[in-house]
Amino acid sequence: RDYLHSYNRGNVLIVNIESVPAVENLEKILSVDGLDGILIGPHDLSISLSIPEQYHDPRFDQVVRSIIAKARAKKVGAGIHFSGDINLEIEWLRAGANLVVHNGDLNLFRSRLLQDLFKIREALGEQNETPRPNQQIII
Repeated sequence: RDYLHSYNRGNVLIVNIESVPAVENLEKILSVDGLDGILIGPHDLSISLSIPEQYHDPRFDQVVRSIIAKARAKKVGAGIHFSGDINLEIEWLRAGANLVVHNGDLNLFRSRLLQDLFKIREALGEQNETPRPNQQIII
């Protein structure tokens, strides 16, 4: 037991909350000894709530805020993986979240690359449309 405690001293335990059953069992999850944080998976949670990717839907917002409030009340870190609307990230941080996975390296790289390629095409006199997520660019 001492060995395991010492060995795991630098580790953290973060559990994903990505479904209605996870929300329904949140109190039990938050009671797990050694739990450091919970991280909401917005895409899967929105699908489980039958409102796919409707992150501005009041039902989704209420569930996220409830998860955050319950976790923080238990002194457990609470956050959300979100690579979308920065304003939502700010709102949920204001609601008490203290963990945010803002975006992935590749998404940030791709976003900047799209901006640069569109600027190049514009400088060459080509018509540009606003870059769309997952859009392929040929130069």
